[in-house]
Amino acid sequence: MGNVFDYLKWRGDIPMEVDGFNAVDNLIFSELVYVDLEKAVPESWDPGVTIAEAAARYQAAEDPEQAAAFSVYKRKSVALLAAAAETRRFRDVKMHAFINRVSHSAEGQMAAVTFEMPHHRYYTAFRGTDDSFVGWKEDFNISYLPETEGQRQSATYLNRHFVGRRGTLMTGGHSKGGNFAVYAAAMAAPGVRERIHRIYNNDGPGFREAFVSRAGYLSVRDKIVSIIPAGSVIGVLLANVPPHVVVASDAQGIVQHDGFSWQVLGTDFVPGARTALSLYIEDTLSRWIEGESDADRRHFVDGLFDIFNEGLDQMDDLSNKRLVSLAKCVRALKNLPLDERQQFIKVTLDLLRQGGAVAGEKSETWLKGIEEKLPEIKLSLPDKLKKL
Repeated sequence: MGNVFDYLKWRGDIPMEVDGFNAVDNLIFSELVYVDLEKAVPESWDPGVTIAEAAARYQAAEDPEQAAAFSVYKRKSVALLAAAAETRRFRDVKMHAFINRVSHSAEGQMAAVTFEMPHHRYYTAFRGTDDSFVGWKEDFNISYLPETEGQRQSATYLNRHFVGRRGTLMTGGHSKGGNFAVYAAAMAAPGVRERIHRIYNNDGPGFREAFVSRAGYLSVRDKIVSIIPAGSVIGVLLANVPPHVVVASDAQGIVQHDGFSWQVLGTDFVPGARTALSLYIEDTLSRWIEGESDADRRHFVDGLFDIFNEGLDQMDDLSNKRLVSLAKCVRALKNLPLDERQQFIKVTLDLLRQGGAVAGEKSETWLKGIEEKLPEIKLSLPDKLKKL
């Protein structure tokens, strides 16, 4: 089996006029928006640049020192841009209106770019979570806010560029970008929304129940294609109403969230089947979210990111410097004010209890087992909170 890079080798010589747009093309567009294109694609719509031109501009402006510090994921996205630029299928596709907005005060991060294919067919891609604390926190904010800053900006982007513009439109994105693609379509002006014929959510989280009952969402629900890997965690969070298209991945566990690990054969993904762990996590988190108030979830998220801000230099440290980061985060937890620390631990224990309940175990027994395995974290039971 192959991945998106193999797809470019197999199908890259076939223009879209000959073999139309497919789900793998969607993933490629969703991954290309992870590239920092500020110096390659203008923020204004006109005149637009082809993918080949954007790749050349990006390479000419690239700072080798900065590139050396890129995450593995970002390096893959940059390599994908270079590879796509060499193919007949993608090199002449135009790119318009790249933007990248990060608001620390409003805790929002949104990046987007629009691809123009022949015959006025467009695909607007929204970036998923980057390495910033703001971007990651917004992922968590989705669980309790009626609208995040990034969601609001995604709808604004569509309206700015497609009110009065002729042609048909698709939206899509990977991870949080998939959530933004659905949100933007649902909240777009009626004239824009009517021209959207497909929405791709590539392993992105869903929405609060209140949102999926709104008229805008209901009007686009049947256009949503939700694609998740067999071991999905992110893509099964919150309410994701349409049935999922489950695909195979060559990665394990939550790393299957990486779209570059999804298996491709011909013009489609290799079908997969949900893993037991993915189903377990979905059930656990669903129960936990239902059982906590918006205020409790907000306090938990604020506490978690207070810890991260003190204990980590960047989100990548969670995987690249695990032991050092864990020690720093434990110290940061101890430094929280007592009432905030107690609230944070209460909600964390609620999550652990739900996991134990789903597993069919007695919650207290399961929690004590967690304490024995992770004594350095001091995930104490409520009667031991005073010792932290």
